[in-house]
Amino acid sequence: MVIHFHCNRKEEKKTHIDNVIMFIYLFTIFVLILVLLYKLADQNFTRTLAFNSDEHTPVYTSDESSSSSSDLVCVFGWVGSTRRQLRRLLEFYAENRIPTISWINPMHNYIFDIDPNHIEQLAHLLLDKSQHVKRIFLHLHSNNGTLTFGHLFVFIQKHDKYRVLHDKIHGIIFDSAPFVVHKKTSRWLLGTAIGNSRAAVSILLNRAQYFHFFWTPLIIFYLLIRFIFKRYFSSDNLLAEEKIRQFLTIMPIHVKQLFIYSQGDRLIPPKIIGRKKCLY
Repeated sequence: MVIHFHCNRKEEKKTHIDNVIMFIYLFTIFVLILVLLYKLADQNFTRTLAFNSDEHTPVYTSDESSSSSSDLVCVFGWVGSTRRQLRRLLEFYAENRIPTISWINPMHNYIFDIDPNHIEQLAHLLLDKSQHVKRIFLHLHSNNGTLTFGHLFVFIQKHDKYRVLHDKIHGIIFDSAPFVVHKKTSRWLLGTAIGNSRAAVSILLNRAQYFHFFWTPLIIFYLLIRFIFKRYFSSDNLLAEEKIRQFLTIMPIHVKQLFIYSQGDRLIPPKIIGRKKCLY
């Protein structure tokens, strides 16, 4: 009896050790799969949504008829937009003899923070091309355009060399107004990741499709990891929407604002904008 009981104890101990080894083995495989998926998402996200010189360099557009204009319009594109998509708007200003400075902030920088060098380059171009301009107007597309102007406005305020631009700002056009949550509302990081994944998937697929059975969950997983790290392990823990809210509160109050939005907007429905305009 004693020998039999002792043998059972040894077998139970061996079974327990085998179970622990199996758990460690499966857990290691699971972690490796997650790491590989993260690397896959990061590679495609960076390759497709990061800076490229063709689309993300500030461009000044003018001709002989607009060179003497007293006005200048800065056009800042939405997330994932291209110069081809901004062409009709830029042509509209050109037809009305108004020079423009256009820039598209890449989505990678929208989500993980704008490069200060890009803002300085933009401010330098604006200062150089507005020497004989009396009025500057901002045409901002959605969240990305508003975030770009927010960083630019803060940069202008901090550097004496560029403060002359402040008094020349006479109007802001919110073309598809930015969506921000109420300051008393706390959005889950998962909700923010899901929201940003829609535009990211559309850019990855290069078409107006905001869900994909493979890319959507992968991008949500990737963004969630990045947001958790930014929120809890970064000195700058504010996400893009939170920065936009801050920028909206410091924009010059004497400047007129015009809101343009479409009933067919699938990313930011007009009913949301109607509820949020009071926040601006």
